[in-house]
Amino acid sequence: MSEIVTILLIILIVFGPNRLPEMARKTGELIRKARETAAGLRREFESEFHEITEPLKEVGEEIKGVKSDMKASARSWSEDLRKAKDDVEQGLAEIDKPLSAKMPDAADPDLPRHDAGDGNDAGTGSDPEGEA
Repeated sequence: MSEIVTILLIILIVFGPNRLPEMARKTGELIRKARETAAGLRREFESEFHEITEPLKEVGEEIKGVKSDMKASARSWSEDLRKAKDDVEQGLAEIDKPLSAKMPDAADPDLPRHDAGDGNDAGTGSDPEGEA
């Protein structure tokens, strides 16, 4: 506080009591103009900033929409692939059932067996030494 009083006394001595009211008026005008200029610059800056950020916000919203659409598509594709897999597995199971029913079981005792090399090949003519 004492610094302000000292500065005011120096101004009073330098400019004198007659010019002091005029200097205060000019100082007030300069401060008002500086504030108006600062407010104008702030409005202009905010306007420019809004012009720049508004399209970016719109792009951000579009990106969110695309992301949502892609997630929905991925879920749909995943579901379609699961259904296709289930259909293929079901089709393979249906194909396998008739083949299993038609194929004889190797361990079935009622079926005739053909064993190669058991010596009961009489009459086939495949024994070259058996002519004598």
